[in-house]
Amino acid sequence: MGHVYFIEKMEKCKYNFNISVFLLNHTNRPNHMLRFTFLSFLLLTVTFVNGQALNGTYSIGSDVTDDYATLELAVDALTTNGIDGPVTFGIRSGTYTVSQLQIPTINGASVTNTIRFQPLDSSGSVVLQSATYVIEIYRSDYLTFDGLTFEITADNGQSIGLQVKGSTNIAITNCLFTAMFEGTFFPNVRESFISLQYLSVFSPAGYTNYAVADVLIENNTFRNGNGAIYSTGRNTARNSNIEIIDNVFEGKSANDIRIYLTNDIAIKNNTFTGERTADALDFRNIESQFEFSGNKQNVDASNNSPLYISDCEMDIMAPMIFKNNFFSSSRYITILRSSNLNIWNNSFYYGSNYYIMRLEQNLRNIDMVNNIFRANGSRLLYFSGDIDFNEFNMDHNCYHTPDNANEFDHGSSSYDFENWKTNTGLDAKSILAEPNFVSSGDLHLENDVLINGKGKVLPDVVFDIDGEPRDINTPDIGADEFDLDQSSLTDIGLTSISYQDDNPCNLLDPIQVLITNNSTFPITQFDLDWWLNNSAMGTTTINQTIEANSSITIEVGNYPFAANTTYNLRFLISSPNGESDDDLSNNELSQDYTHFNDLKIYQEKDAGCSNTYTLYVKNQPGATISWSTGETTNFITTSTQGTYSVTVVSASGCSLTSQIDLNE
Repeated sequence: MGHVYFIEKMEKCKYNFNISVFLLNHTNRPNHMLRFTFLSFLLLTVTFVNGQALNGTYSIGSDVTDDYATLELAVDALTTNGIDGPVTFGIRSGTYTVSQLQIPTINGASVTNTIRFQPLDSSGSVVLQSATYVIEIYRSDYLTFDGLTFEITADNGQSIGLQVKGSTNIAITNCLFTAMFEGTFFPNVRESFISLQYLSVFSPAGYTNYAVADVLIENNTFRNGNGAIYSTGRNTARNSNIEIIDNVFEGKSANDIRIYLTNDIAIKNNTFTGERTADALDFRNIESQFEFSGNKQNVDASNNSPLYISDCEMDIMAPMIFKNNFFSSSRYITILRSSNLNIWNNSFYYGSNYYIMRLEQNLRNIDMVNNIFRANGSRLLYFSGDIDFNEFNMDHNCYHTPDNANEFDHGSSSYDFENWKTNTGLDAKSILAEPNFVSSGDLHLENDVLINGKGKVLPDVVFDIDGEPRDINTPDIGADEFDLDQSSLTDIGLTSISYQDDNPCNLLDPIQVLITNNSTFPITQFDLDWWLNNSAMGTTTINQTIEANSSITIEVGNYPFAANTTYNLRFLISSPNGESDDDLSNNELSQDYTHFNDLKIYQEKDAGCSNTYTLYVKNQPGATISWSTGETTNFITTSTQGTYSVTVVSASGCSLTSQIDLNE
């Protein structure tokens, strides 16, 4: 009887055969020779089948029709066979435990022969779950991950979704990266959902460094965890061409983006919300071409910086550019030891008493133009350590704090806006005004007359944060370019301070203010505050109608003014129809008010000069003085006998005349 072969097929993948062979020897011939001959044939057959490179679309899942049961088997096939055309793996909906799966170099991968992992059903949910890192891309190129969920289940110092080492042409799009824990304080530096790291490989020739290059991270969501995106190269192998676009960073995380020793970076149109336990954005040792634009950051980084920049000595022809961004936080931005930074058309709102920005240590060629700096505290900018203001160009900015005093610090010196301009020569065309933001979290502007059209034309800023075109002649300050809407523009103004009758010297005259409505609709309510010699006299809500483009007189009340005393009156109107006033330039008015019913000329004989006298009246702020001699100062000197008179007219219009006879 001849040999009988029982061949049992155990598992079949698309090009893989696992076969069990049982040999029954019914002859005297040694069966080990038969086994060798048959198995040699079998191995040749299997090798031939496995040698077929992948090309086309394959499914991964538990269905009997799927080509691969697991992601690991699919990657094994890639590694073993390589590819000779574009390959797409569709993953069936479900949750997969994938831990530390490595994708090495794939033979045949190229700009046309790409590898893609995505859900099998476009509406399905594919969750790749791990307690450490999910996938490591190890010197593997031309890979795309689209529409997948990477879920980290444990905080153990290895919480990474995709670890990219020494690879190029990687796209990560439309994915969700989430962790079952919130960010810790100062986590392991490499713990991020996406970690881009140079790779150092040892060979007999020595170490070879491979950088990460050409990475697109677009339209993903990052939630919680110990970090979102981390990129680091080294001086001899810098990562390059990293694009981070249209992503959402939310929840409580250690940080959002950390980039070190990387060049050619674009971070555009991302949204950052939630709490951060470390520096939210951290950029260091970047040398060339960095753009951060169109981003909206509204984070609580109360213990660290919402933005930290250090040791970025940029190429002057390829600078670091921050333009058209919203920054809203509770702690200051830090910039130190860097050069060639352009900070253009950004809107900053800070809700605490910290500075908005801290600038330190040997900064060179810093351009800060068309920005809005608004803080709830008393400070805006802080400069320290080897600061040369000749290295700064600052102009066409808008500044505001509640008291607008001492907003600028340089070492031990503090300056208000006017002293800042005088001492530094900067901000000559900048303004001091409160921006009319929609809210502290939404820094779009609404009908802000003072900011509209007050910016400088910058050839590199042709669009705003929303992608809308800038005015080519008179752009707006800040990240938002907007038009005034006259139909909704709300503006009331203080026109004058007046009195009830024609005698401004009457001590019993009630105080009156003339208020004009510059809106195209009636104003039925507003608030009136006033101060007497800097003492607040209270707030009154006025419920009277002012028709469009009309004025009314409001009687504030009587006050027992003392004779021969100067008072400062200051008035402020606000909240027309319970809303913000769109033009704050005309909301405040002050005036010195003096009563000197008993105008008296005093005389003093000069010592040593028996025939010389000094005649004077007490100085009255804001008043005009006219002597019969034609002089207009509050004192005159004479040695001529006769009658002298003086007329004094106060700022409020009270006119008094007095005279004196000089006789020996």
